[in-house]
Amino acid sequence: MRLIATFFILIVVIATIINLPVIFQESNNPLAIGWGILRLFINQEDIVRLSGAPEKYIATNSGESVDIKLSRVLEKDGWQFKDRMGAGIFFTRGTETLFGHIRMLTSWFQVIEIKPNR
Repeated sequence: MRLIATFFILIVVIATIINLPVIFQESNNPLAIGWGILRLFINQEDIVRLSGAPEKYIATNSGESVDIKLSRVLEKDGWQFKDRMGAGIFFTRGTETLFGHIRMLTSWFQVIEIKPNR
């Protein structure tokens, strides 16, 4: 029995080592992504903030498009939706511009990274 448990642990460790690039694809912190997904389901929200600088959000890939979901969040700070080109999304506030990059995390979730345009 002990041999089976040791073998199982060895397989899990090897699989984890092989898949490290996938597990740690989000800024070396998969826990933040997991926590964000959990908050999406517990709070029944469509989008939640993951981190501060650069700003990262995670959104569900159902219902409204991600640019509408993100627009509702950023409008609270005075940002207005300007344009979307492919995976890029632009917001303006006066003379300032924000650029967001949207990418699929899984078929259910999208990650949006927001950077000030300089």
